[in-house]
Amino acid sequence: MALKVPYVAAPGTAARAVVPSELARALEELIGALDRRVPRVEHAGESAIARDAAALRAKAVARLAELADRCPPVADPDQPA
Repeated sequence: MALKVPYVAAPGTAARAVVPSELARALEELIGALDRRVPRVEHAGESAIARDAAALRAKAVARLAELADRCPPVADPDQPA
C-alpha cells in the first residue's frame, strides 16, 4: 500500500508535500521545546497555558508514534552504521 503524502500550505504560500522525516523532526523539536518550557506561575492564565502545552505535547507524541508505525526510520547518512 502506498503512503499518501499530505499537502500543507501556510497562508500566502504554495502547497508542498510533507516529507515524513521532516515532519518527525519538527514534532521532535516541538516536543523538546515543550519539555524545556518553564511554567511561570506568576503569570495570569498559566494553568491554562500549561494545560494547553500538555495537550499539544500529547498530540505531537501520538502523531510521531503514528508516523513511526507507518514509515520505517531512514538511516542518517552522517551516523556510522
